[in-house]
Amino acid sequence: MTLSSDINVLLVGCFGGLAAEALHWWNLRTTDRLPQYGKKLFYWIITVIMILVGGGIAWLQFGSSGEAWVVFQIGVAAPLILQKLTTSLPTPEGQMGMRESPQGSIRNFFTW
Repeated sequence: MTLSSDINVLLVGCFGGLAAEALHWWNLRTTDRLPQYGKKLFYWIITVIMILVGGGIAWLQFGSSGEAWVVFQIGVAAPLILQKLTTSLPTPEGQMGMRESPQGSIRNFFTW
């Protein structure tokens, strides 16, 4: 199916970003305790931003027309690529081997 408007491309891309977030929570299903950051407003703001990033990058790539499946894939890939980039950043000095705080961090948010 070909999408033929800016808003459709944006929405399908955002749906892809939402799918990436659903994958994040699906991977957390086997943990004994859900992360503390799931209860924080800041986490959910970052989540919404990541979903919008997926839609925005899809829109930047395709503009007002694109194949729905490919637009969806770009929406999924954008947050996952950011996740991979964030988790591969070097650890700041003095933190090697230290455990994350119970409240979590942005780096912890992207680690799943």
